[in-house]
Amino acid sequence: MLLASATALITAGLNPASAQNPPTNYTPETVPYGTSGGGTQTWYCERVTGTLNKSCSFVDLIASITSLANLTSAASLTTTGVITTGGLGNGASINFGVLTYNGTNGIPLNQLPAALATLPLAIAQGGTGSAAPTPVAGNGIGFTGSWPNQTITAVAGANTTQVPSNPAATTSTTGVMAGLGSTCTITPTRTGVVLFIIGGVFANNTINDGASVQLREGTGAAPVNGAAPAGTSLTSVPFLGNSALANQSIPWLIAGSTSGLALATAVWFDVREAAVTGGTATLSNITCTALEL
Repeated sequence: MLLASATALITAGLNPASAQNPPTNYTPETVPYGTSGGGTQTWYCERVTGTLNKSCSFVDLIASITSLANLTSAASLTTTGVITTGGLGNGASINFGVLTYNGTNGIPLNQLPAALATLPLAIAQGGTGSAAPTPVAGNGIGFTGSWPNQTITAVAGANTTQVPSNPAATTSTTGVMAGLGSTCTITPTRTGVVLFIIGGVFANNTINDGASVQLREGTGAAPVNGAAPAGTSLTSVPFLGNSALANQSIPWLIAGSTSGLALATAVWFDVREAAVTGGTATLSNITCTALEL
């Protein structure tokens, strides 16, 4: 170890290389290093890594105390206030302020502040608050796998195209359900915003009469053919057509959209059918399509 810090200490009247080992009488060097003797002064030191005490240069001295194994003997390093005691050999530990690190098992939890010593680490402390976090999927986002190897995936919107059977004809002029909802159904998976489309042909067996359709959607049990109007109307004005010929087929297509539908809940869609002023109205060649946006 260095036997002088602020001023150089050299054995009085002796060549440092042949000084008494260890010295018992030494006098402070009063001339700054580098101005006396051409900068060749040496210090008497006890070499931490060596077995022979002798004179040594600053470079030699620094090299002898820079390894962790020698920190116990490097007393001058214990005054820094950062590394306060100890080394890392033979189960010893080294202190960093109030924390003790032994080089093997890390800093014990009981030495950490209470907010950091409790696992899982709280969200306020930068942790997750859970030993096995379970992310909640949002619109368009999904998760697969289990913690900590979960994969974030983009969820595609639901879509469907179906061809239901032709519903029974109706003579109602106020309107009844066609009963397409048991086939025309969609379960939203992404946004709950869905576009509904139903098309086909209609006819009436009476000259100068026709049929009308109105798009509707709902949840729960789908209404059967001939049931009273149910669900939510997606078109305020029914689509209708008349023909100067009896039983003339008139193409039709009706569409509407809605938002806020619950994810993972099936939604049926259907039309309210009616004869315009009388006769018997029929629907046929129907295709129903729904697309989640």
